[in-house]
Amino acid sequence: MEESKRIEVIIGENIRALRVGKDNMSQAELGEKLGEILGATWSRSTVSQAESGKRSFVAAELVALSIVFGAGIQHLFRHRSGEAVQVSESYTLPGRRLEALTMSLNDPMVIRAFGSVREHLAEQEKLQKSLVDMTTESRRLTDAAIQAITFVHPRDLKKGKEDA
Repeated sequence: MEESKRIEVIIGENIRALRVGKDNMSQAELGEKLGEILGATWSRSTVSQAESGKRSFVAAELVALSIVFGAGIQHLFRHRSGEAVQVSESYTLPGRRLEALTMSLNDPMVIRAFGSVREHLAEQEKLQKSLVDMTTESRRLTDAAIQAITFVHPRDLKKGKEDA
């Protein structure tokens, strides 16, 4: 059976990464900022449980975390390891499926991917134009060669000698 990671663990890992990346915010500071939005402060212990994946989340908490970190909600679901993700006791998402579900058109990774595709398409268009230009030139040269070649029937060669 494929290895999987619980969705709460993924969210917790992302909370910790965002917290530490945001001026190395302490767990207590995060709890206080969440309290300003949610109306109830998270204790350091609650933040620790959330970061270790031992706590489930409600929608309002995910929105509050997103506001505190100044990041889109999809950042809380970032999971690029390819492991399956256990959403519930009865359902597991196949590897990479969570990543696909949470990608945004504003995601830098998506923007880079589209940019790369756009570059490849532009290059392909240049190659197609070159191919059309080469085909056109080949036809022109072939037509010129056909016009330059004068077919002389052997009987006309004899006539030509006689006329000379």
